Amino acid sequence: MMLRHGIASVIRQEIMTRHLPLLRAGIIDTIILSARELGIPVEKLLAMTGLPDLSWGEEDPEQLLPLSAAMDFLEIVARREGFPLYGIHAATHLPLAAIRSLHLDMRNCANLQQVLLQFIARARLQGTTADYRLEAEGGRIWFRHRGHFPRSDALQSDLYTLAGMIEAVRLVAGPDWTPLEIEVTAKPSMHVHKSDYLGTDRIRFAASCRGISLPRELLAMERPALPDPLTREPELPPSLTIDTLHARLEAVVPAYLCTGQLNEALLVRITGMSFRTLQRQLAREGESYSRIVTRVRQRMAQQFLEQSDMKLREIAWQLGYSDLPNFMRAFVRKACSGETITTHVYDNGEPLLDLMAAADWTSAFWALV
Repeated sequence: MMLRHGIASVIRQEIMTRHLPLLRAGIIDTIILSARELGIPVEKLLAMTGLPDLSWGEEDPEQLLPLSAAMDFLEIVARREGFPLYGIHAATHLPLAAIRSLHLDMRNCANLQQVLLQFIARARLQGTTADYRLEAEGGRIWFRHRGHFPRSDALQSDLYTLAGMIEAVRLVAGPDWTPLEIEVTAKPSMHVHKSDYLGTDRIRFAASCRGISLPRELLAMERPALPDPLTREPELPPSLTIDTLHARLEAVVPAYLCTGQLNEALLVRITGMSFRTLQRQLAREGESYSRIVTRVRQRMAQQFLEQSDMKLREIAWQLGYSDLPNFMRAFVRKACSGETITTHVYDNGEPLLDLMAAADWTSAFWALV
């Protein structure tokens, strides 16, 4: 009985970790900006797919967003705008080294194998499903992505992922290199078979994962000459060990607060479950949607007050409040809970005003507007 209960718990946890898979905004950048350069009405598609209307290209590249929304964007562009290989175009729109969250730099890599291993390590920091591997089969090496995608038969997401892997190999093998064979999880496509970019008709559709094969000896190929090796590794984004639904939801909420998109319909779309089911799942983790949003707002408000010169009206807007009094009431509730709140105004390095110590914190709050 205990064994069955343990197995059931593991299965439930596996199912839960597949809800709301995440991807960094720095990766989604390439998808949005390539569409914009093609003259596609990006704002309309963002609203359709549930991606936030951010200042793409300037947003925080490490912000986490729903992978399903990015996948939907790829598929809609291909279908509605007539770009059947848009996934390839989006992935090759920028060189890998220009992707702001990836931090790929091969100056400390001696050969292709080390380049691919660095790509795998950095890619795992980009999304919760970024499970890339090098797998030996006979005289070949398969470069595979075995992560779970939240959408089935997602051809453009397959193509985007495959093109990223091909571009990683081409960093050393050269711009004309093409795979020996390709694996695609989507259904057969005439456009994929005719793709000059992929360069092979040995394509296995409806496979269990996405992958490209290359000769084993290619791994030893030395990388091209580059400037001096890095003296210091770049600062990488934190690891993505986010294995609960409430933690994932808390990670994406900041991007939506000021957009007006954060509502039940959006949550249903990005989580793939009804709002009632979402609330039940959160309750099992001892959380609720309202508590998550409140906690995110409180944390962001504190950061804005301490680390910026933003006026309270600006902060209220950034946190999704319709007017300043609503923001004040929420912030005062936090003060009344017993937590110390200081403003961003400093005098000789010390907080000038402590709202908990102020005799009339409401007047003090208005004084900063």
